[in-house]
Amino acid sequence: MADLNGGAQYTDFPAMPTYGGRFVRYNIFGNEFEITSKYLPPIMPIGRGAYGIVCSMLNSETNEMVAMKKIMNAFDNYMDAKRTLREIKLLRHLDHENICDFGLARPNADNDFMTEYVVTRWYRAPELLLNSSDYSAAIDVWSVGCIYMELMNRKPLFAVEEALEHPYLERLHDIDDEPVCANPFSFDFEQQVLGEQQIKDLIFQEALAHNPEYA
Repeated sequence: MADLNGGAQYTDFPAMPTYGGRFVRYNIFGNEFEITSKYLPPIMPIGRGAYGIVCSMLNSETNEMVAMKKIMNAFDNYMDAKRTLREIKLLRHLDHENICDFGLARPNADNDFMTEYVVTRWYRAPELLLNSSDYSAAIDVWSVGCIYMELMNRKPLFAVEEALEHPYLERLHDIDDEPVCANPFSFDFEQQVLGEQQIKDLIFQEALAHNPEYA
């Protein structure tokens, strides 16, 4: 076992092929990850929160390390289910190179619906890229303050184009490699009164739209 990234650890988690080898099941500290066989070790837990656990692993098709988030108990209550739907819709709408995949795990005996997985390429928060020596709890407080101001003002605190042109970002700014989303995101589904089954169906359709090979 190795100690990485300030305390994060990885080890060789036992792998169990399922569904004829198309999927592989890992038990990661009591959390089952059943993922497509293109994702390979080394597997390293890198984060855990109220809504899920995140592990890094290798995408064998792109030879890149990705961060996979397993959203657990997404349908325990209405707000969690709708939050999951919103997150997946936003990820698919962004259609960015740093968001490479998301899909659904296989159902099991304890769950007649599928557990959601969101897969993104490995990244670090912008403030770490810019000034990693200053990372501390203060960064998190600053981030919460920015989000709070945006909620209060109902507009971005730092506009995407203006922020990128700031001298502080000069060494990262590349106007030829900064795509802009052509269409605004639709929040129409937020205005509908959706039942649990309707939310499940919408999440399933989002996953199929992103992974047509499983349709």
